[in-house]
Amino acid sequence: MPRLNIKTRITGNFSQAADRYDQSAQLQRTIGEQLCAQLDERQAFDDIDAASVWLDLGCGTGHFAEKFQQTYNAQGLAMDIAFGMLTRTRQRMSNASTVLVLNADAEFIPLKPDSVNLIFSNFVVQWCLELRRAIAECWRILKPGAWCALSLPGEGTLKELQASWSLLDNFDHVNHFYSEEALTQLMRETLPAEATVEITRQAYVNRYKSLIDLLKDLKNIGANTATGKTSPGLMGKTQLTSLQKNYEHYRQADGLLPASYEVLNVLIKKPKMH
Repeated sequence: MPRLNIKTRITGNFSQAADRYDQSAQLQRTIGEQLCAQLDERQAFDDIDAASVWLDLGCGTGHFAEKFQQTYNAQGLAMDIAFGMLTRTRQRMSNASTVLVLNADAEFIPLKPDSVNLIFSNFVVQWCLELRRAIAECWRILKPGAWCALSLPGEGTLKELQASWSLLDNFDHVNHFYSEEALTQLMRETLPAEATVEITRQAYVNRYKSLIDLLKDLKNIGANTATGKTSPGLMGKTQLTSLQKNYEHYRQADGLLPASYEVLNVLIKKPKMH
């Protein structure tokens, strides 16, 4: 599938999911809070003041943008490629005169170099077709001394679903994610030598009564676009029954089905100018 069509599908699925997103995004909230905690540990928020600018890159429905707006006296930018998500963010932030809502692509950020004091991006950049470009853009707009915090799924994410599909066909029903080693190498090749980069890995597990509940959650958060070699047409009843049978292999003693997530948190710091 042409790259432009893939990006259009990704954007459309996230826009359509905007009204349902919050009810299924508990794990994303947890991951984002952990990313904030890591920034706190490094005192990344200490210098945020009225003259500062923060960017929530891929803000979704505005949960963390609202948190930053309420916590810090600074100019905020809530940016997302999906217009449906931004509609929800505008509703949430209707009384926040210090936050600008911006419809843009993480691979082409419409901001000046050295203009942002903090970039926060929670479970977003894995959807970029060229992750290197997005990382380079974040570096470009960061002010000297500023931090960029990213979280994204690692290679063990949804491994049960991936394995269950692999028994049925050779198409990509689950996206391929970076290993910690591959992501480390990408950062090394993309960023200048003076960049400080920390990557940490954490494991999470969501549990569901049925496979249908898992698939519904993925659709609700807009994460139902496969970007690789995809099969034509929709999933049929026979295929779904076979997938359910395969996934039953993972049902645990508590009667629930696990969905594993491996999360990579990336902290990037631009050195201060001497």
